[in-house]
Amino acid sequence: MNFLQRFIIIFSLFYFNIIKVTCDPSDQRNAQSSAIVDNKLYIIGGISPLYSALRNGTNEFIYLDLTKSFDTGSPPWNDITKFSGSPVVSYYTQVALGGKNNSLIFMYCGVEKSLTTFGFQWNKLLYAFDPFTVTWFIPTVLNLPQKIRDVASFTSDRKGNIYLYGGYEINKTTGVEIRPALNDAYIFNTISLSWTPLNPNFTLIQRARCSSVCLNDGRILYIGGESDYGVPYSLTGIWAEENIDSNEIIVDGRIDHSSVLLSNGDVIVYGGWLPDVGINSQPTLVILETKSRFRWKKQNVTGKVLHLNEHSCQLFNDRYMFVAYGMFNFNAEVIVYPEMNFFFLDTSNYTWITRFGQYKEIVPPSINSSDSNNSRKLTERLSKQNEITDKKVEGPKKIKRKHNTERKIQAKNGQNEEIMSTDIEGTEQQETSMNTEDQQESEQSLTDQGQQIEINQQTTQINQTASTKGIMNGDNRQKWKRRKRGLNCHIA
Repeated sequence: MNFLQRFIIIFSLFYFNIIKVTCDPSDQRNAQSSAIVDNKLYIIGGISPLYSALRNGTNEFIYLDLTKSFDTGSPPWNDITKFSGSPVVSYYTQVALGGKNNSLIFMYCGVEKSLTTFGFQWNKLLYAFDPFTVTWFIPTVLNLPQKIRDVASFTSDRKGNIYLYGGYEINKTTGVEIRPALNDAYIFNTISLSWTPLNPNFTLIQRARCSSVCLNDGRILYIGGESDYGVPYSLTGIWAEENIDSNEIIVDGRIDHSSVLLSNGDVIVYGGWLPDVGINSQPTLVILETKSRFRWKKQNVTGKVLHLNEHSCQLFNDRYMFVAYGMFNFNAEVIVYPEMNFFFLDTSNYTWITRFGQYKEIVPPSINSSDSNNSRKLTERLSKQNEITDKKVEGPKKIKRKHNTERKIQAKNGQNEEIMSTDIEGTEQQETSMNTEDQQESEQSLTDQGQQIEINQQTTQINQTASTKGIMNGDNRQKWKRRKRGLNCHIA
């Protein structure tokens, strides 16, 4: 096959939409990366069940403006892939914030594929995105680690350093993970753009698919993970293991979960599953206290959401925990994607809510006048892009969703009133404000009830499916209880 024939085939695939260049933000996916910068939640890459076996990934780059109000059932994603998409198709990629004022998104390794041939490629291992100029670039760094890896820990200390630890090495030719997990560690200085090997006076534990957070005292907490496929992490070595008070709570070991740190020192651990048994870890959400001592705490949560793995999880404004995309694992053969792709938890009262209302924009100190101009340019550019997209003729219809929410209540845009800290003169103005708040609470309650019914219906349907396959029956549940392991945490 000569060059011209190859070009005609590839062009035909793209032209007739046989291979999707990007996916719709509403499409299901997992193994994507995420970060929050400048009040925007960014989602990068991932795997989607809608792709062909050849593609099996995306370079899609979308963001959600957290200064606006929206419903979880229909978050207003902004797609900037066409003019600022990820340089490669990527999934299981490590992402963290760095640079001055933590204003840059650094993306390291993971599974990378060519945008044209979809073959494995790792020409460059490190990329960076500047959200204020809306551009990707390849930083020139010193001593870049050469082992290609995925599902590693990539943790920012919020002071310009990112700590790389573990993960699975990947065969450059086949893209297959090499077992067992790696146990090396590096410090990446995002200011000087230099890498330094971390060589402690003890052997690091082999670990992959764990979660990690940088605590308020500067220590990094690694939670869960595994040392080999299907083998949950076990204490085969000693690495600053923390003695955790169980508080009479059984917390399962887990992989593909997430964790976020609150300013009070509490760590929220969400999701994950047990690979050797093939079912979701319990509890779905648990708190680890770290301020005075390490202790598990059972947290009562209002509302119900699905148990997700390989999802994105970010904390915003020290209050809202956003959970995006992901999937269920009933066992190694049964994978289910949720109909709803977005949830968020209000940690002030631990309630899963269905409407987000961030009425006052929070401008971080790092943003200057030029940054604001770049943000406006992004908005104008996106607006023009949307106008062009609207004029184009739509291609083949996408897969229809199985379940549509019939009880969505569309809130009027711009009707949400800000509660300002200024003085309000007169009794009539106070009463008007109170009446407006009551009306909003009533609408919020109706919206919550409608979408909560949808979530409950999804959960019931999935449980029935699993019960039919014999996955969640009583016998298997008892076997799982006998085999479950505790969740291990280590400090670096």
